[in-house]
Amino acid sequence: MPEPPKPPTVRETTKFEGPKVLIAIKSCLRDWMRGDHDVIRDTWGSYVPKNVDLKFFMGDNQPHWLLAPSSDEVIMHCPDKYLDLAHKTKAIAAYAYDKGYDFVFLCDNDTFVHPEKLLTSGFQNFDYSGHFWTYDGKNKYFHGGYGYWFSRRSMYDVSIAEVGDSKHEDAWVGDVIRKGPNMLSIRHGTLPKFSWHFPKDHYPSAKYHPSFPWQEMMTTYHLRGEQPADREWDAPVGNQTRRVKWNLIPRTCK
Repeated sequence: MPEPPKPPTVRETTKFEGPKVLIAIKSCLRDWMRGDHDVIRDTWGSYVPKNVDLKFFMGDNQPHWLLAPSSDEVIMHCPDKYLDLAHKTKAIAAYAYDKGYDFVFLCDNDTFVHPEKLLTSGFQNFDYSGHFWTYDGKNKYFHGGYGYWFSRRSMYDVSIAEVGDSKHEDAWVGDVIRKGPNMLSIRHGTLPKFSWHFPKDHYPSAKYHPSFPWQEMMTTYHLRGEQPADREWDAPVGNQTRRVKWNLIPRTCK
């Protein structure tokens, strides 16, 4: 007998009553090829309301003719390497501004987002906001791994700024916001927690990989309200595969 149809997702059945929002995920050819986009679509991305656009952004200095982009994947005219992320962020800001978005939330593809908390965080009250690394006298930018919000004024400032030799995208953004054309009227804000960055220090690998079921377990814990079951999986560690058991929920899900 055929399997019964799956129940509709939150993304298919709910709408956001608010401004025009884009959730922009910084990605690259390598991460697209290994399945990072599918993991997000199947986990927290399926909890994003249907009228909130969620898109993955990649650079075009690559053999992009290999790609067959989906409707939620955008190839930008910018470099695709990690140390060139500031160029990608500048391109994303220009894209969001040109498309008429009121706000854009920018994060990495190894970020877990709680969509409901994200969209009820009060971001509409600010031009530049986030919840980790507060914008104050000591820390002058919001952490890119946890994500941050732009308004149209901030998008514009970032879209016209010169990148120069900046290697740290989030710090570059903070610097642009402080010195941009709208610097005197930009409103900064620290928001309640709505996202987590991959806790690499808790795993036998220094980098995120979609075969680590972290996004799935965070979704189970935070969005479904269930305790993830103990399990083991094959984790890529360098050129080897190591059997790893999930036993870090208290440290990585809070």
